[in-house]
Amino acid sequence: MIKKRILIILCLFFVVIFVSGCDYSIRQVAIEFGQFPRVVYIAGVDTELDLSDATYVNIHADGKRNEFPFPELPTRWITVEHNIDFSTTGIYEVEIFLHPDWVLTFFVQVIDEKIFRELSGIYDENCDYTVNEEE
Repeated sequence: MIKKRILIILCLFFVVIFVSGCDYSIRQVAIEFGQFPRVVYIAGVDTELDLSDATYVNIHADGKRNEFPFPELPTRWITVEHNIDFSTTGIYEVEIFLHPDWVLTFFVQVIDEKIFRELSGIYDENCDYTVNEEE
């Protein structure tokens, strides 16, 4: 009988010791982009989604933030889903699944090459960019 009580007390002691060792401050509570990936692509020129410059941030219960680059993640930890047609202009949704529980969603835009050149200041020599002003 005494051995049984001692065994129960020892078991309770070990359970209390093991449970008190849990640190909930390291629990991840949110995830966000640290640096967004490329979001503008040129129709007919670009052919795949580029995550090379993107990073994500784990936010823990104690406010600690850890930033990780996507290219260094093992492929078993990340799944990317999108329906981007790189030959057709438009706005497309991209979902990045990290582990089974975390999802990052963002949108990319595929634009026409001529519009891209106009916006970036690279003008086509064959186009007439003069403005006709009426007097």
